[in-house]
Amino acid sequence: MTQNLNLDKGYWLERNPNIEFENVTKAYFGDYLLKAKLNIMGASIRMYDMQSLMRKRKITKFNYNVYFDFLCDHFSRYGKRIDKITSNRYITVSYDPEFRVPSFAHFDGFPKRYDARLLYRLHNMFKNPLPSTKMCRQGDFIYLYSNSYDDIEYVIASLGVNDRAIASIGSPQEANLQHLQEGKEINMKAKKYSYKVFLKTIGRKDMDDLLNYLTAMENAGEVEVPQHCRDILEATKDKWFVDFYRPYFYVKEESMLIMIKLLAQDRYSSATPLVMPENDK
Repeated sequence: MTQNLNLDKGYWLERNPNIEFENVTKAYFGDYLLKAKLNIMGASIRMYDMQSLMRKRKITKFNYNVYFDFLCDHFSRYGKRIDKITSNRYITVSYDPEFRVPSFAHFDGFPKRYDARLLYRLHNMFKNPLPSTKMCRQGDFIYLYSNSYDDIEYVIASLGVNDRAIASIGSPQEANLQHLQEGKEINMKAKKYSYKVFLKTIGRKDMDDLLNYLTAMENAGEVEVPQHCRDILEATKDKWFVDFYRPYFYVKEESMLIMIKLLAQDRYSSATPLVMPENDK
């Protein structure tokens, strides 16, 4: 794969004067050093109910019209009222105050307009992603990861995203590039800790032994466990929280990794070496 890591800030500012530039401090998914954040209204809408809708209406072939009907059905299920449909593409919705919704649901900033054709292209791209890129969604944001700005631009153009929707572009500083290519993470925690240990969100459920060990080591100043990781290990959070926040913690000594692997079993994922930024050493 050819890497194109040269960031032309002037080019991106011309496309969106409000774009933000992010300093990449790790290789995403162990490989990608470039990142783009896109603001796409409705990106959080997933396709859990699509198959049931198709069976209900005896539809055997998926196409844009089926997807458009799915969106309309989705809004009616989740407390939104369709105010207007424009050219069988744009759907303007508002919150229906008489609809009983879960306590965790948030309905602010209505009315909102959704571009059904953009969301349809996004759905298809998740099903058939570009091999050299990785796509993730978080709320109404899409994150693109790659090692080439050409690939990032290709995805943006294929989706037909407005330039103003390109919220941020991330790239590594040249001084830290070698560290990232070696699989290390640039992190100020490196002043005290040597590794950032990641756990998987699925697998063994009883994590009391690991939690007790980490608590003892934290009291001794040998590890640091963020609160979200402790909550997940204590199983005090719902599944959506576990999916949203990947559990991790920091350790001082490499020798501790053997015990952590033993206690975590199939929940152990990886350990990333930490280094200070070159200009802060």
